[in-house]
Amino acid sequence: MLSIVHRLKGSAWIAVILLAMTVPAVAADRQILREAVARILNADPAGLELSPLESASDVFRIEAGAGDGASELFAASSSTLVGSLGYSGKPVDIAVVVDVSSDAAKISGAELLSHSEPILTLGIDTRDLSRYVGGFAGTDADAGLASLVRGGSLPQAVSGATVSSGAIRNAILRTGRAVARAARSEEAERAQAAAEEIENYSGLLESGAVSRLSVDFTEAREALPGYTTIEPGKDTFVELHAGVLRDNEATAKLLGQKAFARVDAERGRSETALFIAASGLYSVKGTGWRKSGVFDRLELIQGDRTIRLPSDRHFRLEELAIGGAPKFREAMVVFVPASAGFDPDKPARLDLVVTAPDKSSARFGLDLVPEGAPTGVVVQELADEREGWRLEWEARAPELAILTVMLTVLFAVLYVSGPLVRRAETYRAFRTGFLFVTLVWLGWIAGAQLSVVQVVAFIHSLLADFRWQTFLLDPLVFTLWAFVAITLVFWGRGVYCGWLCPFGALQELTNQAARRFNLRQIEIPWEIHIRLWPIKYVFLFLIVGVSLQEIGLAFRLAEVEPFKTAITLHFLRPPAFVAYALVLLFVGLFVERAFCRYLCPLGAALALPSKFKIFDWLVRRPQCGRECRLCATTCTVQAIDPIGRINPNECIYCLRCQANYHDETVCVPLKMRARRRNPTAPHDTDKAS
Repeated sequence: MLSIVHRLKGSAWIAVILLAMTVPAVAADRQILREAVARILNADPAGLELSPLESASDVFRIEAGAGDGASELFAASSSTLVGSLGYSGKPVDIAVVVDVSSDAAKISGAELLSHSEPILTLGIDTRDLSRYVGGFAGTDADAGLASLVRGGSLPQAVSGATVSSGAIRNAILRTGRAVARAARSEEAERAQAAAEEIENYSGLLESGAVSRLSVDFTEAREALPGYTTIEPGKDTFVELHAGVLRDNEATAKLLGQKAFARVDAERGRSETALFIAASGLYSVKGTGWRKSGVFDRLELIQGDRTIRLPSDRHFRLEELAIGGAPKFREAMVVFVPASAGFDPDKPARLDLVVTAPDKSSARFGLDLVPEGAPTGVVVQELADEREGWRLEWEARAPELAILTVMLTVLFAVLYVSGPLVRRAETYRAFRTGFLFVTLVWLGWIAGAQLSVVQVVAFIHSLLADFRWQTFLLDPLVFTLWAFVAITLVFWGRGVYCGWLCPFGALQELTNQAARRFNLRQIEIPWEIHIRLWPIKYVFLFLIVGVSLQEIGLAFRLAEVEPFKTAITLHFLRPPAFVAYALVLLFVGLFVERAFCRYLCPLGAALALPSKFKIFDWLVRRPQCGRECRLCATTCTVQAIDPIGRINPNECIYCLRCQANYHDETVCVPLKMRARRRNPTAPHDTDKAS
């Protein structure tokens, strides 16, 4: 028993120590947030106080007297509040300040606190990034992403960082919406508490849950001189009461449990229920509604929208359950359909249209949802991240169409390559043209360069909170990866490396130019060549391994790929990065695709599953490697060994060896066969070596 007590004491001390350790961390996090808020608001941090909300401790009310009386400022960290993640699968933390009132929520500003995004770690100017994040100031936090994008109110994404920009955008908008929801939820809880304290009808009027409009005979006669059947006086011409019926205690007290249950049962999805009651000489319902299908004497006004109330979506109230309720001539519940676009949490007016016997008319308005009245609001959920990637796909539909055509043509050519490779000149023209499109359009214009960074991001997403939506934010890259995954099963790594890699295309095209100028090519001895192969695998395993411990360092190691410099950022980087890319291209003038052969970690990642490819359609002859080494010496990446075997891990499926195979002017076995058939004809006696 004593040992158990001692263990409990020990556990208690451990808990106390852990709690003591977390308190400074929480204070430090709040201090970081407060300093960021001060920078956003251009205020003195010492004069700011962040008070956590009771209903959401991760959302802070800013106590600085900065509000205008009708609104309040709130702040939160995106990582803490909504768990925002970047493309790397690691947290993206952004301080977001939101100005919240009863009918609107605006993002006052935002500041990036921390991130591990690869493209943002190295390569993007911090000023561009700050401008992008700060550009969300003034954004409507209540609006859906689709309306913001189509309205053009969002800042332009950072050039060369589409996916990371999308992740940051989603983090800011989700945080802004969550802050507004939390702030209003606390207001709603206060409204709910106030509703529970309401005991009579007067309390409903005082709280703003029900609004009242009273028009006497004198006011009616002044507004409608043609209404000669009434005499001026203080008698009631019409007294109109109305309010939005919310799912709270006040509504239950007003209607009684039976009518309250009927409202709950008959209200359709996203419909709004209104309480409307009236007394006096003038009927607010009239009689025309039985034929017209709408209450033609009542109009609901919100913004520039006028809504007619449907008569087939109402029921009559016999009496009100709450104490002190007046005796109304008419009382009813009317349902406003969702298609009307009415927002019960924004200011609205109910107009009573009075028509005199001489057909003249006048309007008397009642504030249905007064400015600043407690609403018990339930904020519409932000369209989830699916909306974000769908918008990206819609916006890039033309580019997707071009890419689809490009991939379809490539698949067809590789699947039925015979007609192409049997015509050497046609093959060379097609390959050069395709590589040119890959470099210029796919790489420099569309920015669709795959990278080992994306492999690392995918691995980390699998280990953490995997979400397809993050990868779908860049439709071209996603489509390319999907195509590569399929073709890996068919033909191995070569489909991407040989045809769709913009930097690979740049190396090959510059090497072709060098050959045209008779620049001497260097053939790496086979023994050295096979010992240089493993370098790219070392880079791959090093990058992936380091990323498990320190992802920022892993992304720096991934700079062994010059893709960001040469393709994504168009050589607009610090001199050291540009010099590195140019050195690789310079070496490639003498050793074709030298980077692909020895250094590319992405190529290594794609090579690993290449041994499991289904098809082996690269044809060979018994003489290959024994009597002829033409294909081995002209192979783009030296993937053919001295005895003529093709290494699937290294082959980039350029089809050069297949063009040689069918070319009677260069293939030694074909030339020998032709000589045997026509021994008297002159022949080229040069031997391929």
